[in-house]
Amino acid sequence: MNLKGKHIGTILVVVALAVTPLLAGTAYAAAPKARAIQDGVSLDTVTQGNLIDDIDCVGGIEAAENTDHTICYLVPEGVPTPDYNTDPSVVSQDGSLLLGCPSVGGFGATQECFGTTFGIGLFTPGDWRFVIEFYNAQDQIIDIEGVDFRNHTFFVVPESPIGVLALVMSSLAVLGGFMFLRSRNRTQMPL
Repeated sequence: MNLKGKHIGTILVVVALAVTPLLAGTAYAAAPKARAIQDGVSLDTVTQGNLIDDIDCVGGIEAAENTDHTICYLVPEGVPTPDYNTDPSVVSQDGSLLLGCPSVGGFGATQECFGTTFGIGLFTPGDWRFVIEFYNAQDQIIDIEGVDFRNHTFFVVPESPIGVLALVMSSLAVLGGFMFLRSRNRTQMPL
């Protein structure tokens, strides 16, 4: 092989190594996905949600799949993912087409998103999962490369341990003040 052939081979290897991550990122963005979104932030096990604001269940899928609607299942900790649609403690809601996909969550440009909002009253501190099923207009589940649903795990905690402590301490202070004033008023009242 001459010197020119070696340079062309090296250039092709470098180009292949540079393009592969870009193509993998495109494939990832196009994959159907489920996300938990609260106040414009995509939640997961690192970026935790709070127990103040409602949480949106958002599913993204390629527009070419012709999805009509979704069903989002709220799966609590302790329920195995395969039991998402049979366990009585799991809550489900229908998801409808959104005007656009959220800017967070890694949705692709060719995807359309479906969503529904779960009230914060359904949550307690701990691990949660959203499992989303995608359906066509004939109410048939869309089979996506052998997987008919997508799931996403996220964690919800109280707003702040300091905030919870402050709330408990202020409640105890009010109770203590009430008890003090009550006992003081009893001693000053004539019988």
